[in-house]
Amino acid sequence: MKRISRKLSVILMTVMLAVMMILSTAAETQAATTTLQKRVVTLYSSKSKNYNSFFGKYVSANMYNIAAGPKSFKFQSLKSADTKKATLTLKNGTGFSAGAQAVVATFKKTGNVTLSYKKEGTVNKQTFVVKKYTNPLKSFKIDGTNIASKFKKDNVYVLPYAKYAGKKIKISYSGASNFEIDADYLLQPGNMKSDMVKNNGTVTIQKKNSALLINAYNTKTQQNETCMVIFR
Repeated sequence: MKRISRKLSVILMTVMLAVMMILSTAAETQAATTTLQKRVVTLYSSKSKNYNSFFGKYVSANMYNIAAGPKSFKFQSLKSADTKKATLTLKNGTGFSAGAQAVVATFKKTGNVTLSYKKEGTVNKQTFVVKKYTNPLKSFKIDGTNIASKFKKDNVYVLPYAKYAGKKIKISYSGASNFEIDADYLLQPGNMKSDMVKNNGTVTIQKKNSALLINAYNTKTQQNETCMVIFR
């Protein structure tokens, strides 16, 4: 009986230690997970573009940098809960961002999707609410010509650089219902310097591939949208 009792005690101790280890590991895993605030993003058409300063060039408007850091940071375990809605990739920066890397989300469909990645041993989870692009502009005039309708489906409109090179042009704009608007003039890809353009103000187009950016915020849907006129 004593031998049986001792064996049972050993078995019970082993089971208890195993359970404690499992609970301890679960607690550590839970403590190492951070849930970030839910974020609303805009799904643009497949033709849409945006200027990404991290890469120093125009890229798909559906690409969003959701985390960044030096290459010494360890970004691992990039996961999407639904790859039909969004995918994650790790990309290196260029130009001013050389030596850094970013976790880039590419959104494909509207709806909710949870993305996660491990950074320096901590798992970061974030749910994105993906909403369809709508034209944020009621009016966007360049030298009196209203081009707002050009942004009905896509966020990019191209004008010939040769026509506007070296010329001072007048800019005016107003937002569609629920949109708050401001404007920004980007000198050229790869150049971080930009000049704010006031409504009814003027700007001189100095370099090819310069762009006028309209930044819009929808107070109802909480979407941020960007429209661009590229002088190419």
